[in-house]
Amino acid sequence: MTIDNPYPDVGRRIAQARGARTQADFAAQIGVDRKTVVRWEQGERLPDGASLLAMWQQFQLDPGWLISGAGEAPQMTGSERHLLAQYRQASAQGKRALEAVATACVEALQRSEDSAPATRLALHDAGSAMSSAGRKRPKA
Repeated sequence: MTIDNPYPDVGRRIAQARGARTQADFAAQIGVDRKTVVRWEQGERLPDGASLLAMWQQFQLDPGWLISGAGEAPQMTGSERHLLAQYRQASAQGKRALEAVATACVEALQRSEDSAPATRLALHDAGSAMSSAGRKRPKA
């Protein structure tokens, strides 16, 4: 710990919790400026109570863990939380497309042990499912 960087462990935990999300995206989701997240991650500042509450509400990040390292570490990776946040923000049609793609990818990966060409075909089908879910179908 230095004078310029008094909270390095807090900064590392926030960066870990942010995962694959950009600092700007993470900041927008909790209602702060991107530079605020940068200062937290650099260990220059601590999140205030409102920011800790927002991180709990948006990402279920335990404030005790963020500040002290005690308590519950995130159960999902940053990438998993990012995917979940994207899903939650999607329209009903977007959610159906994401579900179709995820299902097709999992099924393809399960079959990949048996046949690589089947995997490529299933992934192609998943892409087609996503494309067709994005298009409006004519009413009968």
